[in-house]
Amino acid sequence: THLFKDADLRAIRYFASQAAVSIENAFLNETLERRVQERTEELEEALHNLEDSWQENVEYNRIQTKLTANIAHDIRSPLSTVRTALHMMEDRFYGDVTEEQIEWLQRSGRSIDFVLALVQDFFDIIKLENKQLRLHRKEVETLQFLTHVSEVGESLPWQPAVTYSHHFTETLPNLHVDDVRIQQVIINLLSNALKFTAEGSVEL
Repeated sequence: THLFKDADLRAIRYFASQAAVSIENAFLNETLERRVQERTEELEEALHNLEDSWQENVEYNRIQTKLTANIAHDIRSPLSTVRTALHMMEDRFYGDVTEEQIEWLQRSGRSIDFVLALVQDFFDIIKLENKQLRLHRKEVETLQFLTHVSEVGESLPWQPAVTYSHHFTETLPNLHVDDVRIQQVIINLLSNALKFTAEGSVEL
């Protein structure tokens, strides 16, 4: 009795509501997997039946592209919910948090942003196939940009035997680039390092 204060109960209710969302998303993911399997079988059958017809193969590609977009959208929605919750906690919407907790909330947020960026890659592939992808170049302060990217790298789940670090020259010139695309390139390189490095060090 009286173990939890009102502030604690608000936080518990909040996490309970998030747990409910997670459970619902789990059911949705099961449904999504079943739909993907069904759609995949349908697409395989369609490809077999339509391989001699160029026009019908174009239709197959359209269906496949639409399916990819649906999958990416279904993944992105629950991630956006998590990102919003982290922002609310970081802004002390549900009570005070320590500086260390804020740091980890920010790291978690950057990790979510990284996953959301991977999901965005699905949409970029679709844009590439439809010749709709455009570069948006602007002047970028290189040192600040790389520091931000490195913070994402620090948040990746490195193996215990792997040390991640970065080393940047202080006097880097500004670049005129599409910073979103350049960040994708660097993050993809770090992801490869994460995947194939069991021990040792990784330096950006």
